[in-house]
Amino acid sequence: MLLKNDVLRARVRLLGAFLGEAISRQSGEDTLRTIETLRKGFIQERREHNPAHKQQLIDLIASLDNQTLKNVIRAFSIYFFLANLTEENYLREQRRTMRAQSNQSWEGSFRRTLLECRERQIEPAQIKELIDHLKFIPVFTAHPTEARRRTTMNILQTLYEHTDAMSDYPEGSLAFMQAKQKTAETIDLLWSSDEVRSRKPLVYDEINNGLHYFDASLFTAIPKVYRNIKDAIVDIYPELINYPLPAFVSFGSWIGGDRDGNPFVTHETTEMAVLMHANTVLRHYQVLIRKLRRELIHSDTIVDIAPEIYTRIKDYNTLDQKVFCYNPDDYNNEPYRRLLSIILAKIKATNQHIQSQGTDEEAAKEAYSTPTALLDDLRLIRKSVNTHDKAHGEGLLLDTIRLVKTCGFHLASLDIRQDSGYHGEVIADIFASASNLPDYHTLSETERQEWLTRLLEKPGAPLIYTDNLSAQTHEQLALMNSVAKLRKLVGDDTFGSYVISMTNNASQLLEVLLLMRFAGLSGIDKNGHLFSALPVAPLFETIEDLKNIDKIMPMVLDNRLYRDLLEHSGNIQEIMLGYSDSSKDGGIITSAWQLYSAQQTITDIANQYGITTRLFHGRGGSVSRGGGSTHQAIAAQPAGTLHGQIKFTEQGEVLYAKYANPDTAVFELTMGITGALKASSSRFVEQPKQLDSYEALFADLADAGEQQYRELTDNTEGFYQFYF
Repeated sequence: MLLKNDVLRARVRLLGAFLGEAISRQSGEDTLRTIETLRKGFIQERREHNPAHKQQLIDLIASLDNQTLKNVIRAFSIYFFLANLTEENYLREQRRTMRAQSNQSWEGSFRRTLLECRERQIEPAQIKELIDHLKFIPVFTAHPTEARRRTTMNILQTLYEHTDAMSDYPEGSLAFMQAKQKTAETIDLLWSSDEVRSRKPLVYDEINNGLHYFDASLFTAIPKVYRNIKDAIVDIYPELINYPLPAFVSFGSWIGGDRDGNPFVTHETTEMAVLMHANTVLRHYQVLIRKLRRELIHSDTIVDIAPEIYTRIKDYNTLDQKVFCYNPDDYNNEPYRRLLSIILAKIKATNQHIQSQGTDEEAAKEAYSTPTALLDDLRLIRKSVNTHDKAHGEGLLLDTIRLVKTCGFHLASLDIRQDSGYHGEVIADIFASASNLPDYHTLSETERQEWLTRLLEKPGAPLIYTDNLSAQTHEQLALMNSVAKLRKLVGDDTFGSYVISMTNNASQLLEVLLLMRFAGLSGIDKNGHLFSALPVAPLFETIEDLKNIDKIMPMVLDNRLYRDLLEHSGNIQEIMLGYSDSSKDGGIITSAWQLYSAQQTITDIANQYGITTRLFHGRGGSVSRGGGSTHQAIAAQPAGTLHGQIKFTEQGEVLYAKYANPDTAVFELTMGITGALKASSSRFVEQPKQLDSYEALFADLADAGEQQYRELTDNTEGFYQFYF
């Protein structure tokens, strides 16, 4: 009998053999022989170091012509693609086996997490409260570490499906042999195609790559996550069997919104990203509605249909006549199918309305005004179906409702990010164009706050009386106008936060609020309070900025106008913490400690001012960016710092690792959500005493680590030239 590791190795060997056959067939036996010589040679070198043997291998590499060298590199690269894919598939199988054994579950599963909550005497009402306040927000970001083409991702996803099929059937069966043949053919195709782009990616390519994961996995995974947590709740907390789950998962994106240091991201790029988002999700809703129309074939001659269904069809009378102009009596006895046909037409019109940016008047008349209007129609059908066919009412129909609640028409909220210095230059340019305003560059921090507060408090939108503004200022104002237009077109959730990089003063938040005023995104409401359509999130990145949070945040919160804004907009302040820059600035240990300490500092300040914070972690994925288990990283946040809401970046190649396939996406989302639940549940259980001596020890380690790091970076002659 094969052991678990032996099974995994056998599968990797099988895919490796298919790769060898593809290489031999397409690139020649000599190429395969060279690859095998190097592979076996370096395995031997690793086991028994032999300088002479190692030199022979290096000499062999040096003697290769460019094409052979390229094939060698591609062979090893694709081999590791296959090994990772095989392991991903194998781990999914292991989880499936554990799920089949109802008494077993893995760390981070909904079942294990809720069992632990029950063991810690967390009551059903408290679990309900935790989930009611839960906000789990992965934010997709582009990064050059992901070089794979979307074409390659599609091939790998197909390959995953074929290897998955091999696992489902007995070895030697016809189905197994067919899946095996398909696997070999797909690996052959993988070898014969370019796995990386031959040109530098455009922002369009990056947006498209980010959207790939919704079609590839997330549209399937999101409803499964809700089903899995509901099943676990009913199992562990049966008192909550009738508890309606809120939409606690949402997605964000920086792709097309992050303009910090990227001149190719303009307001037109941002508009393109939003339109692509909407097109992706609305086209998927059309697929789901067509599936529902094939499912909900109930006839009112056999079952009782709620009268509200007929009323809703009459409400849409004009569109009803248009949709069924070819046959007015179609689906006459099948009212669900008739209403779903109208819903389908309205979704198509909604997409056309958005893609035309509001210029298609006919589509505007037929479009849904908000996602809530679509949800009302779907919920109306579900309520009626549940009276006579609960299986279908709680099936695809419920999944569709949950997906619309999660994704709306915007799919993923686009964050805007820009450097604080950029805004300062724009504000200075605007001040310089007005004869009654001072030279912004010469003002102190206190004076800047005073002037910005004064301008923000003025009624009405500010005006600019000159066209003699810099291109930078025109672009910033155009961005604000685009944001305002797209929010009206797609919905309030189209955009997430406005993130300010390198925040080190309170005035930098007020600058963004003033810039929003030019597009009506901020201002004074009818009750005399400042409002802002987008929350403004300071980003603390460097070690120095992290250390100075206790100085910067009180300055922000002591500004009476900004404090009033928070009090009348949910009293939540989002704060982003940068992992990458703090790691580059002081080393990994120092970065980890300063980020940990910063969260404690932020929580103390929030408690002092009576506000709630949502921490936005710029984790990325690699070790220097906070990489590791999402579940453990979130669960290990300092006690009391996570109030049910967490937002974090998912970057570059990490997107593929987590979201390439539906089962893996379900697993990764589950691990993050349960991490957030664990960390938030600390408020309901007694916490161990804070170990001051341990924290002091780690602080000393961080200081020593930073000194050593700076000795390398600052005091090592030639370091920067070498690194560059």
